[in-house]
Amino acid sequence: DYPLQDTYWVVAHLHYVLFGGTILGVFAGFYFWFPRMSRRMYSERLARWHFAFTLIGMNLVFFTMHFLGLEGMPRRVYDYPPSMWTLNWLETVGAFILGIGQLIFVANVVWTFLAGPVSDPDPWGEIPGQQQELRVPGVPTYAMPILGVSNGGSREGTTEASGPPRGP
Repeated sequence: DYPLQDTYWVVAHLHYVLFGGTILGVFAGFYFWFPRMSRRMYSERLARWHFAFTLIGMNLVFFTMHFLGLEGMPRRVYDYPPSMWTLNWLETVGAFILGIGQLIFVANVVWTFLAGPVSDPDPWGEIPGQQQELRVPGVPTYAMPILGVSNGGSREGTTEASGPPRGP
């Protein structure tokens, strides 16, 4: 642990896990839920470009940092030895590619709101009977009896009772 402490290895690992595991998951959720919430379909071509630029840029930025950490480049420095110039240059190129990917994402969202085609309420053509949360209004839980409970699960004498208060 000590040889890599306070090197770019720590920065690389943290950002690789956070960006790869969290941000890509947020984008996946956005692309799944956005047509259902906005009733507008985004450009799948731009979404694929966004994914490609994001994935390539992310790997160039954060994977390269691992090698810089293995070479001993310390964190929190703005000046580094000339031997690390190439990897830092690749990291910078990757950051620009990653930034271009995010600009594509923003352009896709703006285009979708302004001129995107109206989507079907079920844009993904799911199997009937699955993913019903946006199609069927929820049934209030107080209207459903609890099996095995004699009074249906309601508390006596409260507004939660599904019928007139029962008592002795």
